[in-house]
Amino acid sequence: MKFQRVLSIALCTLVLSSTAFAFTQEETSLVIDSYRLEATKDYVQAISKMTKVHEENKSDYFVNFRLGWLYNLVKKFDKTTDYYEQAAKSAPESLEPWLALSILNFNLGHNDKLLNVTEEILKRAPTNYYGLQRGASACIKLKKFELGLTKVNKALEMYPTDTIFLEQKGYILKQMNKSSEAKKVLEFLLLLSPENAYAKSVLAGK
Repeated sequence: MKFQRVLSIALCTLVLSSTAFAFTQEETSLVIDSYRLEATKDYVQAISKMTKVHEENKSDYFVNFRLGWLYNLVKKFDKTTDYYEQAAKSAPESLEPWLALSILNFNLGHNDKLLNVTEEILKRAPTNYYGLQRGASACIKLKKFELGLTKVNKALEMYPTDTIFLEQKGYILKQMNKSSEAKKVLEFLLLLSPENAYAKSVLAGK
């Protein structure tokens, strides 16, 4: 635990040294305190410290991103989303807030929001692994199979043996009634992952 606290403070110091805004000595102390409190799982007090810093730094990327993370820890997801979105506005080319929002919406099952968030990721990084993977997942849940297939095919150009993308492609093709194409994909998937439950089930005709 002591090592984790030292590491957190060291990371905090590194971030503060490179932040676009200069914090006062008091604000710097508040941020460091928030890391100490997070390490002891006192998330409410950690949020309180960062909220004080936010009062004079409402457009600061780091402050908004950190508050998004802390609110995620206490499962206040509306607040999490608000602060991650503010961070995204502060650094328009950054992927971090959008990736954080993608895993949040993936875990919550908010597939419409997830698809929109992954589109933001892919605008900035068209070949991003998680943007493609989570975007395809949202398409599957929303039954947007043509769009999902486009994302999966793009991903497989870069990751030809990725079992997640292969399973997604097999599922999408099956839903599109392209059974022979799905069979080829799933046979290859089973070669790579012999215990894959979905491939085994489909190929066994279940």
